[in-house]
Amino acid sequence: MAPINKESPIHNDTFQYVIGIDFGTTYSGAGYMFIKNGSRGDVVDIKDWPKNNGGRHYKIPTIIRYHKTDRSQYKCGLEAEKETEGYDSCIRLFKLRLSDSTRTDLTELPEGLDIVTVISDYLKYLHKNICSSIHKALGCNSAIFEKKIESFRYCLTVPAIWTNGAKSKMREACILAGIIDRNDHVDRLLMVGEPEAAAIYSEKMKGGISIKSGERLMIVDAGGGTVDLTTFEKTVNSFKEIVEGDGNSSGSSELDRRFREFLDLETRSFSLDDVSLDQLAETFRTKTKLEIDPDTPDDIVYIDLPRSLNGRTIENDNGFRMDIDSLCIPTSLLLTRVFDPVIEEIVLLIDYQLGALDKDLLHYIILVGGFGQNTYLLQRIKDEYPNEKIVGDIIVPDVRELAVVRGAVYFGLDPYSISHRRMRVSYGISISSPFNEDLDRPEYKVFNSHGDAYCRNRFDPLVTKGTDVSINDRISRKYTTQNSKTFSLKLYSYTGKVAPRYVSVNNEDAEGTANIVADFVVPLPVSHDKDTSFEMDMYFGHMEIKIEVTFDGSEEKRTFTASYN
Repeated sequence: MAPINKESPIHNDTFQYVIGIDFGTTYSGAGYMFIKNGSRGDVVDIKDWPKNNGGRHYKIPTIIRYHKTDRSQYKCGLEAEKETEGYDSCIRLFKLRLSDSTRTDLTELPEGLDIVTVISDYLKYLHKNICSSIHKALGCNSAIFEKKIESFRYCLTVPAIWTNGAKSKMREACILAGIIDRNDHVDRLLMVGEPEAAAIYSEKMKGGISIKSGERLMIVDAGGGTVDLTTFEKTVNSFKEIVEGDGNSSGSSELDRRFREFLDLETRSFSLDDVSLDQLAETFRTKTKLEIDPDTPDDIVYIDLPRSLNGRTIENDNGFRMDIDSLCIPTSLLLTRVFDPVIEEIVLLIDYQLGALDKDLLHYIILVGGFGQNTYLLQRIKDEYPNEKIVGDIIVPDVRELAVVRGAVYFGLDPYSISHRRMRVSYGISISSPFNEDLDRPEYKVFNSHGDAYCRNRFDPLVTKGTDVSINDRISRKYTTQNSKTFSLKLYSYTGKVAPRYVSVNNEDAEGTANIVADFVVPLPVSHDKDTSFEMDMYFGHMEIKIEVTFDGSEEKRTFTASYN
């Protein structure tokens, strides 16, 4: 398959199955589609997860529980929910360690394990069960199925707010999990933004939205750990990102954290033990928060008490009370203290996206994700944007929890369905340029063999923050290296709006300089000549930054992603 140049994967015999994996913060799922002779089937949602009696759940918890003495043994998903003798406590929300270093409520990882290893172990479990489900559906023997695995293409969903470094760690985790091999072409594993996948599915779903060319839509992916927003414009055959994607950690796990704090404050006078409070918080996490309704009868939310608290009756000044077998909370109190602060953060993100449209009509807001099922969240968003001249339809798909994973499968069929992306940061390389006596730092002055003065450590921007970059856009450079086995291209980035003049020396966090974030290491062919020359094409419009290398005298292209600091 041509690495970057468009060649329809539907008509490519290399990949006969496209598997979408939605690795979520709180829940994960997968689906697949079989392609044969250019024809497609339907997306098959995987439901036969271990302990998923009757296939009740499309997704399983993103949790893992390690053996206390043998870290090679672990339980995941529904199998990890119950405490097991000889195993540590559950690790939840571990995906957030790739993006949110400010969270203080995350469970510590077991000694000797890093986050890439933990994620790879969970992905290994997912992949094993994905393959088992497909194998069962095909009904072939093991030898034939092992051969078929070579024809699997994978598409992994990632949050819009993730850095390229986080995505690089996910690729490494997929390699360690055995999903792909380190020597596979990089395009055997694709990555797609979660809002991007949801946008694609909004058209593909049964009774899908008929989005006309030129219309704009915003995906609000309210998940368990993060909320991701991206605004697109529909083109003839694809979606074009027109506002830089944004997001934060205001997912439903933030509701869980706030509810636990709320319990601590409201039950101070009740003398409740931590175990009972944890049980109440767990009931809220798994049941109450999804069912919350601002129009609850009697304006009271009822949460079942654990057995240890049954029969107790007590009440505080806020109307927060225990009544025999239920914890009774005034709806307005719960919404004000737990839900509203989180939803207000989401509304601010929507406001930012709308502001960037500069009063152009947003035709659709499409709400997806686990938290996107929340009735109160939907009502608040509708109340915030009643003017149809600003926001048209606000839509929640019927299978909103599956929109992302199904969209990932469709993206795997056609990676060009997202044609343009906005740059979150500026990227560039370090160069030496003629020295400017008025502008350049004296300590950076160097001289070439002809005595000309040059300034080293200059930042040469390749793409700048906010730029609209097509998936086909490429930046080419010619390089010649001498007597070397590898060539290393260091990539620098800067988050400010105006590109800096210099790169950071030794990567210290100096103000107004670009920091090194990635290193493309290119193995060079064995050459008896003194020099090795090649052309490097860089692509910034994909979900991962990619380079293609063509050596002089050869038509073969090699494709690489980067190693990130």
